[in-house]
Amino acid sequence: MLFRSRLLASRLARRAGDGWAFVHGMLRETLERRAREAGRLAGHHRACAAVVSPDEPARLGRHLLAAGDVRAAAEPLLQGALRLRIVGDFRAGAALLEALEARRADDELDDTRITTWIELARCLIPVNALDAAQTWVTRAAAAARANQDPHAESYALRVLGTIVQSRGRYSDAVLILQQALALGERSGVLKDVSAALRGIGTTEVRQGRVESSLAAWRRALVYDRIDRKSTRLNSSHLVISYAV
Repeated sequence: MLFRSRLLASRLARRAGDGWAFVHGMLRETLERRAREAGRLAGHHRACAAVVSPDEPARLGRHLLAAGDVRAAAEPLLQGALRLRIVGDFRAGAALLEALEARRADDELDDTRITTWIELARCLIPVNALDAAQTWVTRAAAAARANQDPHAESYALRVLGTIVQSRGRYSDAVLILQQALALGERSGVLKDVSAALRGIGTTEVRQGRVESSLAAWRRALVYDRIDRKSTRLNSSHLVISYAV
């Protein structure tokens, strides 16, 4: 607090929302360079992470990553990327996860790794980086299969189906989505089943197959009704109404 007050009083910093920021980026860069040269930079980032609100997961994750706490950074960076994707900032979301992946060992596979690959693919699809997205999600599907995780594999295959559909390969996309559907049915995760059916319905209607599309969406609606916690119920109604 004293340090911040001195920075503000000397006009080296300014108020920014509920916090503060340096008045010039070069000042921040100079301080970071000196801290790095003195071997204190990681400690500074760790101290910043200790006071960052959990409501700012991207910022928290960046500080933890810069401090070298890669495992601790994974979950907040993943949550930060998810929030950025939801608001349409796909490139920023992808950048967070690419920075995380650059610091991870190739053979490291913890609870967040597969989800990170899938989320990275989802951030890359809207910016038309389809080759990179397909590489990440294919890796995720293979890792989930080796890890005997049908839920994660079904999720990865649904995203892969979206990529293949975006390339205009509709028949291949349906086959992939049917694999995702079979995994959901085998594991009994209703959300996986309904999501795969919605993907099949979307792919079928893009080929002009309205009846088969409606059949898939109606089946999805049945599973959505069984799973009362599903957030996709209204969208199922809307797509059926639109298709009719």
